[in-house]
Amino acid sequence: MALSSVIQLAAMRYVASLLLIAGLIVGCAPAKVSTKTTTPGGQNLGQAVNTAIPFDGSAAGEEDAEPENIPPQLEVPEPTPPAPTKPAPVAAPAPVIRKITISAKQWELSPSTMTVNQGERVVLTITSSDVTHGFSLPEFNASAELVAGKATKVEFTADKAGTFTFSCNQFCGSGHSGMRGTLIVK
Repeated sequence: MALSSVIQLAAMRYVASLLLIAGLIVGCAPAKVSTKTTTPGGQNLGQAVNTAIPFDGSAAGEEDAEPENIPPQLEVPEPTPPAPTKPAPVAAPAPVIRKITISAKQWELSPSTMTVNQGERVVLTITSSDVTHGFSLPEFNASAELVAGKATKVEFTADKAGTFTFSCNQFCGSGHSGMRGTLIVK
């Protein structure tokens, strides 16, 4: 075999290998490449060369062999970005309920001073022992009519700090204007 024919055959195998590599990069299945070469005098220098590297590890290079067991082209799905995560909701602590019992009678509300903490839910149970009185705490929108002999509930949230005045808002006689008290919200 002449040296130029050997070089030509080696070059063709090299080109076939490059084609195979390019095919693998773009996801093509390996293919058989024929590199039959003849000399200028017409002499056959080589056989068909299978330049493919089968995925299943079988031998390559047989002229009549058809590719067998070549798996289909692998499809790699586009990565999907993870869904944004939301922080788990934090349960608000249960509000503290402050229960206070108040008695109303001509002309006093007892106790006349109440102290609660800001944010507490306040439940007042007010009972009038003599006549109909009223209860008003305007800063917390709390108001009720206090019927004699009946317990009345007044509820509000102490959502602002400070000192606030509550009073009887139902005229109950000559000492009505003195029926006042103080709510302190810390």
